[in-house]
Amino acid sequence: MGTGSISRRWAKALFLLAEQEHRSQVISREIERVADVWESSEELRNAMANPRLQSKVRTAILVEVIAKLAVSKTTENFLRLLNDKHRLAELGAISREFQKLADAKENRIRAEVVSAQPIADTVLASIQAAIEAATRKKVVISKRQDSSLIGGIVTRVGDLMYDGSIRTQLDRIKEDMLGG
Repeated sequence: MGTGSISRRWAKALFLLAEQEHRSQVISREIERVADVWESSEELRNAMANPRLQSKVRTAILVEVIAKLAVSKTTENFLRLLNDKHRLAELGAISREFQKLADAKENRIRAEVVSAQPIADTVLASIQAAIEAATRKKVVISKRQDSSLIGGIVTRVGDLMYDGSIRTQLDRIKEDMLGG
């Protein structure tokens, strides 16, 4: 069984529990926060994966992380179970899968807008409105800058990418000139 299907199973189990407790939004934010800490701390990942550390030492490290992040009892129990089953390495993927389940339930879709320069809020709002009209879903937009685009905007919505960057236009012109 691939790690993707394992992560989906864990995420689905947590999501169903969160739904039962009517706390899916809270648990979603908590799991995302813990996953961010996990993925940003190589030291934590190495310590928790170290087979030379006794299980109770790894559990003590996890308890300290849980205390610092002040998560709910449900999230704490879930993290302890992941630790017991040696699945903490899947935390980032589980968090992403949980987010997908929450987004589907809330009729939400995520989009990323990448630009060479900062984007005006009015432009971002019109991009969001266009995506919402096209998908009939609420849109959560994240934005970032990438100076290699030269100009224009690249928008990713799910598996679709709309590339209006100058870099891509120049690449197409170059291909046409060399190939034709």
